[in-house]
Amino acid sequence: ATALPPAICADRTALRLVVENLVTNAIHHAGPTEVRLGVRWRPDRTLEITVEDDGAGIPAREQARIFEPFVRGESSVREQRPGSGLGLHLVRRVAGLHGGRVTLASPYRDDTGVPRSGCRFVAVLPAPESCDEG
Repeated sequence: ATALPPAICADRTALRLVVENLVTNAIHHAGPTEVRLGVRWRPDRTLEITVEDDGAGIPAREQARIFEPFVRGESSVREQRPGSGLGLHLVRRVAGLHGGRVTLASPYRDDTGVPRSGCRFVAVLPAPESCDEG
């Protein structure tokens, strides 16, 4: 990854939706743990947004459906946490509509190789330095 350029061409509303939903989910579902937000501009002219937490994570059996609309994790339902089950669906849909993608790893290894029990969401969105590109 390289340093962020002074400006990029991106959809402000899409970026806001992706960041707000991923960070809000991490805060609500990870409990009293650390939440880390990372932003990198990659050499392929994409913006990588990473949100990590050290919470309980998402069970493997639920991960395949977590981006589907109205799907909420079993623990959220059991603990009666508020939510519609649309946030992660919207993140993936918005990323896809902008030519990007979003992935989940739970558990995961952080950038230093340390195993973590929580979740790591990575959204990658096209972000050229100029709106005249592409």
